[in-house]
Amino acid sequence: MKSIKKILKLSANIILVTLALGVIIVFAAFIYFYFYFGDKCLDVGGVWDSDRHECRYDCDKWIEGQGCIVFDKTKAE
Repeated sequence: MKSIKKILKLSANIILVTLALGVIIVFAAFIYFYFYFGDKCLDVGGVWDSDRHECRYDCDKWIEGQGCIVFDKTKAE
């Protein structure tokens, strides 16, 4: 009877460890892809809109709380 309890306890621990690793892998994948698209947007010349989670090409800069900033190019000339 003691060996059955040991086997059940060991299998429960293995299942818990497996589930914990699964949760960690899913969380890591989510974080990776969340930040990956922002970096990829900057590589192609866009600005990452963190509110809408999309790459924008109509902004020069994105500031949290202020949104899309477009510099006046006519004053610079």
